[in-house]
Amino acid sequence: IFLMALSMELAPSMPREGRNWFRPEDTRPKARRLIFRLAPAPSGPFPDSLRPVAHIPQPGPVDAAPVTARWQAMLDVLKHARRRATRLARTIQRWQAAGVAKPYVLPMARTHRLKPDLGLIAGAFTSLINQALARWPDTG
Repeated sequence: IFLMALSMELAPSMPREGRNWFRPEDTRPKARRLIFRLAPAPSGPFPDSLRPVAHIPQPGPVDAAPVTARWQAMLDVLKHARRRATRLARTIQRWQAAGVAKPYVLPMARTHRLKPDLGLIAGAFTSLINQALARWPDTG
């Protein structure tokens, strides 16, 4: 999807009519869904991965709901790939206009443990994405 978004040439978007944020049209609470993120979240002041572990997880049954929700979110992204790529392309346009630094995709670690064909695809994706990002304005 990221490669699709980088290859799109979009016309400038037309500004929309503003909304009245002070008077909501619908006051019912909206149902929340798990969203499969296409871009990494901005880092905060202290990464959670460096925090001490509060408790050690015990072996036992695993709740299937989070895994099922992530699977459904991924299937939704793949089902509407063109729409998601267009949305991501608009986001990338805004990032470039705002002067955000060019992202760099690191090679996948431990590809030698994958099957040879999957390792080749994993390595090819990182180089293809970095080549597509080459036309990003240099901020350095």
